[in-house]
Amino acid sequence: KAKGHKGKAKMSFDTELWDGFDLVAQRISDGKAFNQEVQAWFRKRSEIERDYAKKLNELCQSKPKITEIGTLGSCWNTIKTETDNISKAHQALSETLITNVEAQIKTWVTSSGPQRKALKQNGNKLSKALIAARKEAATRKARYEEGRKRQDALEIEMATNPKVVKKLDTEKKGAQKLDGEYKEKIKVLTDLENKFYDTEMPAILRDMEQLDRERIDKLAVILQGYLTLQSTIWPAEKASYESMESAIKSIDATSDLKKFTSTTKTGNTPPPRIEYEPYDPSVGSCIKNPSSISSSAPPSLSSSRPPPSNPPPISSPSISSPSMSTSSPSFSSFGRGSTANSMGGQRSGPTTTARTIAVGPAAAGGGAGALGPPNRLPPPNPVRRDPPVVPTANAAKKIMVAKYTRDGEDEG
Repeated sequence: KAKGHKGKAKMSFDTELWDGFDLVAQRISDGKAFNQEVQAWFRKRSEIERDYAKKLNELCQSKPKITEIGTLGSCWNTIKTETDNISKAHQALSETLITNVEAQIKTWVTSSGPQRKALKQNGNKLSKALIAARKEAATRKARYEEGRKRQDALEIEMATNPKVVKKLDTEKKGAQKLDGEYKEKIKVLTDLENKFYDTEMPAILRDMEQLDRERIDKLAVILQGYLTLQSTIWPAEKASYESMESAIKSIDATSDLKKFTSTTKTGNTPPPRIEYEPYDPSVGSCIKNPSSISSSAPPSLSSSRPPPSNPPPISSPSISSPSMSTSSPSFSSFGRGSTANSMGGQRSGPTTTARTIAVGPAAAGGGAGALGPPNRLPPPNPVRRDPPVVPTANAAKKIMVAKYTRDGEDEG
């Protein structure tokens, strides 16, 4: 037997499967079906890659609801960009799987179809002809045997009955004819057997073997191409992985917080603390403590606006009470008893129904008749360096009425 490339005895369809045409024919049919199955598999593989790439692209193109800044925001943008690059690589793979793999398998199946069909038809035709020739030869043989048996029986009978001579001649002619037909069928059968065992069928089997070999070799080349296509995904994804890894390592929380602070700050200073303000019935509202007002007063007042020089006192119109007579006592200051009046003297009794409120420097100095702002009391230090706050006429009037009413009730 012929030797193969590696010294092993070559096993071929024509020598080893000379009687297995039907099995070889089924192998050829199964090979076509397998190629079509592989073709369908790669078509689905391409569709999966296409859908995967489409979904990745849609994911990457979706608009974010929140925008991050700094290194984290940059890293996130890099991840989405590189993921989109991966989707593009898979989209390219989807397209090339169709053109370089699925289409090539389909092309080979289609182009090899006529040869595959002819080989199967020729083999089937030869096999059927051989079977028919064997059957016909067997029939002719049986007929010839029956004719000879009748001839033999008449020859035996001729020894005792000469009258069968004519019948014996007829049977001999019939047997000779059957013998000729039998020989003719054997000749046909022999010719078919030569074709089946020596010429045509071995050639058909060799062509089938070659066709199947070409199918396997072609599919191996196509699968190698698929592997090459698949290998292009890894470098693309690896480059994207490395880019994303670098972006992730560059995330710096301190830098991001500093950037947020620098781009968001207003530069304003915190406002003063809100303090408790007691209620003052004289003004009907809550007011700050005098010490708080004094301490929180802007220092620019004393420097930007000098105090007026000896402003005239504000006199309030006389206020008379319907329940008091002209003999009601007169007050020129907030206090009673030994408090000095507006002229510097001591209290000597009732004088008038009106009083005068002194404001200005005299009030700031704590002299007689001094009255500060409605929301402030005289400072503990008799010498005040800050400029006094001069109340308006309406404010002074309200304070005078309130004070007058309280003093009158006390006196009563």
